Amino acid sequence: MLPFSFSQFTAWATLFCFAGFIAVLSVEPELTETEKIPPDDSDIKQPTSAPPTMSHKYLLLLAETDALIYESLRKFLNVVNVQAESNRDLRLHILRLLHFKISQFSVYLVMTNKVHNETSIYRFVEDYETSVGRLVMRGTSTEDASRIYKNPLLIFRMIFRFAVDLEAIAGELLENPDDDAKTLLETLQRNLEDGEVWADTKVLDEAMERLVVLMFVYDFEVSDVASGVLQNISTGLSLATRHCVLIGQYASRSGYHALAIEWIRHAQKLGTDASEQTQEEMTLLLQRAISKVSNRTTTQDF
Repeated sequence: MLPFSFSQFTAWATLFCFAGFIAVLSVEPELTETEKIPPDDSDIKQPTSAPPTMSHKYLLLLAETDALIYESLRKFLNVVNVQAESNRDLRLHILRLLHFKISQFSVYLVMTNKVHNETSIYRFVEDYETSVGRLVMRGTSTEDASRIYKNPLLIFRMIFRFAVDLEAIAGELLENPDDDAKTLLETLQRNLEDGEVWADTKVLDEAMERLVVLMFVYDFEVSDVASGVLQNISTGLSLATRHCVLIGQYASRSGYHALAIEWIRHAQKLGTDASEQTQEEMTLLLQRAISKVSNRTTTQDF
């Protein structure tokens, strides 16, 4: 006769089987040499956030992209100018053979130059060379950014090129079937993809707001700011008609109607040779600003 019953035997057998199963699960598998090496965090691409707009880092990155775009546009214009000079020499030779007056051809050259100089690409390049090219590129990129950060006019003009001129340039290139234009458009797209920051109309509004606040705080005159004179110190920069018109528009939209009147009137002084359409736009904008000031004065009287 067994010293224990059949039911006790079944219970003990079940217990031993369960304990063995737990022991198997608790044994850790041996790791290979590769698996023993901890993961390297440097191989994992960490998400990066763009720096705040108008910060030192933001302006540095934007200036780098600005320089790349300028170089691409300048190379394109150099090619176009060489082709244009070649074509003009050919036309001049033909005109001489046909015994036309050189003076008539000179008028033609002036007209073609005027049309060429009004393109968005030319405006971008000229604006860059008369602002950044004149004041900045004399040291390291860090020093360049410091110069940009300290000059509100330089900031405004740089952001203006991104928010206004680049959009117009893209439109012109898309309408141009020339191979050089297509190549330039692809180059600009790569420049913008490589850049970590971008400036749109919202950033442009922020730059203009800072400029307006600066004028109120230090009681700057519109004529001085437009001429590049801040606190009786010349910055070597100035604002063109299109810059003054845009600041006037922003001031009017933001409720600074008296300031808008000053900016638009200054733009009219600068833009005596502006197109008829631009002159009409400035006149209409000025009338609206004056009307707003008049209405506010009338309301306050009551």
